[in-house]
Amino acid sequence: MRTPIEQYDPRTTTLSSYAEDLKRIGMHAISSTGKQWCWIQNEMAAVVRYPTFLTDSPSEKEIKQVLWGNRIGLLSYIREPDEKHPANSFLYVATEYDSEKLGRKERASIRRAMAMTTFDFIDWDTLLEKGFEAYHDTRERAGLSDCDEAGFHSALNPLRESGGMNIIGCWVEEELAGFYIFQLCDDFAEAVLTCSASQFYQTNLNNGLYHHLLDFCLNRVRVKIVSIGLSSIQLEAKSGLHQFKQSVGFEVREVHRVFVFHPALQPVFNRFTFPVWNGIGKIFPRSRYIRKLVGTLHSMGIGEHVEANEPESNKE
Repeated sequence: MRTPIEQYDPRTTTLSSYAEDLKRIGMHAISSTGKQWCWIQNEMAAVVRYPTFLTDSPSEKEIKQVLWGNRIGLLSYIREPDEKHPANSFLYVATEYDSEKLGRKERASIRRAMAMTTFDFIDWDTLLEKGFEAYHDTRERAGLSDCDEAGFHSALNPLRESGGMNIIGCWVEEELAGFYIFQLCDDFAEAVLTCSASQFYQTNLNNGLYHHLLDFCLNRVRVKIVSIGLSSIQLEAKSGLHQFKQSVGFEVREVHRVFVFHPALQPVFNRFTFPVWNGIGKIFPRSRYIRKLVGTLHSMGIGEHVEANEPESNKE
């Protein structure tokens, strides 16, 4: 089903309800002591803090409780950089949006997208029926191996069971050229997944998707902040995305991304074992898990030094 943007009734949730949704489908969701954030599963035995844009540091006690009490192998969060914690990542957020304040090129790209495509909100059945090409092309451009239909359904099924998820679709006639999944939770919006089919790139559909995301969330729903997440920890992240995110209306904040392995795993993941993992990454260059692991070790200062990387294509 397709619903015109101006007629769409947004789906919303709360942080506590979202955590319960994840637990119900068997995923990790651990609320903080003050319940101002939760730790959510993003890989098999890894959790990240949600919302991603918070920079308050959790206590050592909380970190230990998350790792030891829930069989978690790795947790991550961001904090403000300082001398001991230099910036190693970028955070992309927006608190206001006016397309007329964008550059001339960006405004022209939005107009082109509006002229060549149609944007509306779609439901999950429509996305599952029409969205595979956009998903496949996006993952393939990133050089990832999970670009098949199994990966498509594996990525979408947990999202479908979670509250507050909304999907903007971009259409070229009857073909779904691209889509953007985002969550409205409490007073913020978080980007979840964006995909686009390669054959429709000339339509500037991504400019249109970001325009509708920001305009809808900030000017209609009036959330306080929209976050599209952090720069990629994968070392092969493509150049140009950083500038693109800035050009379409996002503020770039330098942050320090913290990664904490469970103590039992530290003998496996350290500067001495890094060459082994780096070598495995070269053998399996399309493995998302290995690429993320090597990027994580780099961000922790293990292995060769790297500056803050280019951004990932949203929740890959």
